[in-house]
Amino acid sequence: MTLKRLNVIAAVASNGGIGKANKLPWKISILFAEPSCNKKRIWTFSPELQRLLKKVCHLWYVINLVPLGRRNAVILGRNTWASIPPKFRPLPNRINVIVSTQLESSFDDSIRLVESLHDDGLVDEVFVIGGSRIYEAALEQKAYPVRIYCTHIMRDFDCDVFFPSLDWQQLRSVKLDTVDSCVKHCGDIEFRFAVYDL
Repeated sequence: MTLKRLNVIAAVASNGGIGKANKLPWKISILFAEPSCNKKRIWTFSPELQRLLKKVCHLWYVINLVPLGRRNAVILGRNTWASIPPKFRPLPNRINVIVSTQLESSFDDSIRLVESLHDDGLVDEVFVIGGSRIYEAALEQKAYPVRIYCTHIMRDFDCDVFFPSLDWQQLRSVKLDTVDSCVKHCGDIEFRFAVYDL
């Protein structure tokens, strides 16, 4: 059994910017509806999977595993992890896989990890949530199709981190009933949601 696809989630300014000084350069209100949970559950993995976990993950754990079953996994870089306010870390109800160049880890190692967890019935969908190098690795890999869930921020922002260059017009747009692609406003910022398949 293999993963269906990699799902990339990004908010991208018109100039391709995604961050400045390890923060989002725009203020768009997002409601975090998921309740926090302090329950931690430790799982025992095979020695091979334990070695892979130690190699890949700067920090990992599974939160709120009730009911048991498949969970989504998120793959993110260490800087993206650090940018998440501590009270929201780890992201609840999913497996958090943090890739760090300070360890002997790579994006490919993280994919092997979630493949193993998927094969063991623990992972359903895989979401790549940044930063720039993690996005680049996800878009360049050839093992899985890629679906991009993009929040287009409809103006330029002063950024020091950018999403990999894509010609959005050349991508295959996907219409989903659950995604409203109308232009929205938050203060003076216009944005819209879009879904693409590579």
